[in-house]
Amino acid sequence: MSDVPPPPQFESREAFRAFKSDVEFWKPYIDITVADNGLTLRSGEVEAGFNSTYPTFIAGDLVIKFLGHLNAWRQVYDAERTALERVAADPDIPGPELLGHGFLLGDLDTGWAWLATRRMPGQALWRLLPDRALHERIAIALAEILPRIHALPPQDIPEIADWTAIDLTSANRNSSLPEHLVEQVPDYVRTLGPPDPAFINADIVANHVYVEGGNLTGILDWGDAVITDRHVELIQIYRDTLRCDRALFRTFLEVSQWPVGPDFPRKALGYALCRQGLRRIQNQGGGDVFEPIAEAYPLERIATLDELAEILFDVWSPASDSGSQ
Repeated sequence: MSDVPPPPQFESREAFRAFKSDVEFWKPYIDITVADNGLTLRSGEVEAGFNSTYPTFIAGDLVIKFLGHLNAWRQVYDAERTALERVAADPDIPGPELLGHGFLLGDLDTGWAWLATRRMPGQALWRLLPDRALHERIAIALAEILPRIHALPPQDIPEIADWTAIDLTSANRNSSLPEHLVEQVPDYVRTLGPPDPAFINADIVANHVYVEGGNLTGILDWGDAVITDRHVELIQIYRDTLRCDRALFRTFLEVSQWPVGPDFPRKALGYALCRQGLRRIQNQGGGDVFEPIAEAYPLERIATLDELAEILFDVWSPASDSGSQ
């Protein structure tokens, strides 16, 4: 058919990023995907998703994500599709309804896949005015849901059992962590002890937490789903969703009945260092789990990672609960 466009191709990652949210560029692929797979656009207006890694577009109650170009696109597609299917089996986990999936133009050789989901009600948490009472409700709601996520079946989800095999030094050098702390990363991670593996979302940030009427309505974006130590889950919740608020984080840990032992601060920070390396594994680039922490704490004056772990994650200490030093 002459009106079928060729598969999208980009000469570089920069070109991919430049067109990633271009509605006009992607509209023919959206139309073909919708027409060929029995989907329905209930609104003629299409808008790009906010700050997405892959091209993501919203039309009415339909969300379409295209996965390609980046080296790990197939792994991310498989992980997110499988994760959404697992989440759908537990009605107490508010995830997007998976409406369809496949390969662009019906052909794996295009190097692109697609996922279609139902739009979640409400809006992303970060878009709402600062409201500590709201954040406390969301912290409690997430804490009640998280054990159900961690109990999902692990089959066909990528697993990371040995973080020491990954170049975490380079990954954390690409963050706001100062060099004298980056140099301590390999030895620090090697002493974390046996992992406590679980099914984790790995990216529960304020852009992926949806709220309506003051209540949690959905957790979006399951493409980073992975089987690994459950502590990898914590840094995105702590630093982004809960805005480095120690008191809210303590409430979250208590409600979720998180296994907190004497080594909890060390594990929480150690696996935050590992989480910084997750996108290096996926070869997606970007991301800095220490960016807001660097704004709140004087990292250049903190001598060791052990000291940083106590400051951030010993949330039962007498230190201020304000989130800054």
